[in-house]
Amino acid sequence: MDYSSTVMKRNNLAPAFILILLFAIGLFGQQSVVINDPTFPESPGNISDADKSLIDRDVWPVISKKYEGEACTPEFEYSEAIQGSFTRPKANQRLIFFQVCETGNGIGVAGLALYENGKLAGIYGAEQAGWVGGARALPDINQNGVDEVALYWSGGLHQGEGGVGVDIWELSAKAMRGLGWFQSEAFSDARPTIGYKVSVKKGKTPAFSRQKYLSNDTDKWRRSGGPASFKPGKNVVAFAAIK
Repeated sequence: MDYSSTVMKRNNLAPAFILILLFAIGLFGQQSVVINDPTFPESPGNISDADKSLIDRDVWPVISKKYEGEACTPEFEYSEAIQGSFTRPKANQRLIFFQVCETGNGIGVAGLALYENGKLAGIYGAEQAGWVGGARALPDINQNGVDEVALYWSGGLHQGEGGVGVDIWELSAKAMRGLGWFQSEAFSDARPTIGYKVSVKKGKTPAFSRQKYLSNDTDKWRRSGGPASFKPGKNVVAFAAIK
């Protein structure tokens, strides 16, 4: 046996094997999406002055006409904008999530405005919603060609306890379809704060899993138990198309 020839063949095979391995790892990674991670710092809402101008021009007159009353005084508050293909494949769209008004402790009216190429493509409203907490685009987790969106809701303390919930939605031009709800955080005056790292494996029926974390200081999280699969509950907020 020619030892030097064998070594050369092995050396030639090594780069090819590494490329295949990296491709497999990349492919696997693309199939799993982290929706929420309490150990990762939150990013601030990325609403621009241009977004605010669009909302003032196109959305606020419609929103005010529909919701303004004794219980609701529309006032542009916390909001966030995300990019994605929300109503059709490969569309370049911007979705703006905002608070219309707060009507009680952890209760309020919320809105969504969908823009494409600077033009308004849809307005959605939710009367029995919560306090707007943020938004995240999810890269087509049910593999039907369009991106989903995770909407975060927070609220005040009720008898010393509170939390943050997340609704997952899919949009169309005239409706929104709920894909489920989960709790991302729970806090209490008497117990450590609970946070969940939530991931989803893409597929026709997405598979969800979560890892529980505990914290006495929100900057320091520690794992509690191991990861476990779960099924999201029913969406807690109902959106309807306004325009």
